[in-house]
Amino acid sequence: MIEEWAALLIVIIHEIAH
Repeated sequence: MIEEWAALLIVIIHEIAH
């Protein structure tokens, strides 16, 4: 579902932003 993808993208963005 899109919700799962959104959560994954947020995590990836946070990891990169760190």
